[in-house]
Amino acid sequence: MNIDNSQQLDLECFNRLLNDSFAKANSVPDGLNKFIESLSASGNNEFLKLIPEIKRYLILLTSQNLFEMIRSSISDLWHELCAILPNSVRVKFISRRKSVESALRKIVLNPSLGKDTINDIFAFRIIIDSTDGEEKNIEYCEITKNFCSQYFKNKRKCKLFLLKDYITNPKKNGYKSIHLIFNFDTAFSENVKLVAPPSFEIQIRTMNMDIENEYGSAQHAAFKDTQYKSVSKIKFDVEKINIPHFRVIQRNGEKIIVDNIGLVKALHVEERHKTF
Repeated sequence: MNIDNSQQLDLECFNRLLNDSFAKANSVPDGLNKFIESLSASGNNEFLKLIPEIKRYLILLTSQNLFEMIRSSISDLWHELCAILPNSVRVKFISRRKSVESALRKIVLNPSLGKDTINDIFAFRIIIDSTDGEEKNIEYCEITKNFCSQYFKNKRKCKLFLLKDYITNPKKNGYKSIHLIFNFDTAFSENVKLVAPPSFEIQIRTMNMDIENEYGSAQHAAFKDTQYKSVSKIKFDVEKINIPHFRVIQRNGEKIIVDNIGLVKALHVEERHKTF
């Protein structure tokens, strides 16, 4: 059960230290390092408790080794999965890296302090569609789930850390999807000691489910807005960010954030389609 830790924190002070750190930063890692230094210097015990998990997030965020491990794993998975599914099945594959803003909110909201606060820094979604009907599409999702489980266990030496089947047991708002979280069981050669093993999430759903989850009554964004309401004060002052590849522009009187570093928006990693 998640525990809301935000009530114990001085969120205004936390957010001020965050924005002061990133206003002086020349990159996301630089901003996070400056932020960790500020939290440490504050002497605030509640802030100090968060530092190990923020450090873990920084290590995983900047690890080229981890990124390549995941990317190569997914590339191989993609080709093998497309080969075992019927030709009538269309597959959409999208991946993202969690934004810094979202990660920090999650750390503050549910700090497990050395366990698994953030296990979806990298997340991948497999969307299944065909002309065979929704019942068959759900079967294809089940095939995909079983294939992913065996693939990562046998070929990539990963452990299935968590399985949540919201297709069999939908959420109260109608949200349907299968969530698989894997931990890498191999040595993580970053010359550092992690408080928890690196992990990633795979979501599997039909196209109809994806549309309902993104735009319908099961809209996940609305759920997240409610879930993160208590930590909504943790927010970047985008006007003060001077990091390359991040800027705010005005167009027709509207403020548009161009975020190619994953600061306030999830960073798109890769997208693939099997349409035949």
